[in-house]
Amino acid sequence: MGATKGTSVASVMSRSLFRYELKHKVLPTFTLNSIKRFRWILTHRLSVFVGRTIPGVGWIMLANDVCQITFHTIIKYNRNVAPEDRVF
Repeated sequence: MGATKGTSVASVMSRSLFRYELKHKVLPTFTLNSIKRFRWILTHRLSVFVGRTIPGVGWIMLANDVCQITFHTIIKYNRNVAPEDRVF
């Protein structure tokens, strides 16, 4: 409630849990608009930093898992088939 459309659950929950603020804007965060403009947004609120970082870390972990699964699947497949049927 009161959040921008598309705000993640992690962001909403972190804003309610973390109330710590720094004196200066030193924590870099990214939003969809800032990524489109190739710029980051500096914030002094720990909750904003955590809330915007957690989904990004999740996407990176997901991409890593997909790459590793694909790589290992191709390796195992290539070991089990004839040389002319191998991928790559």
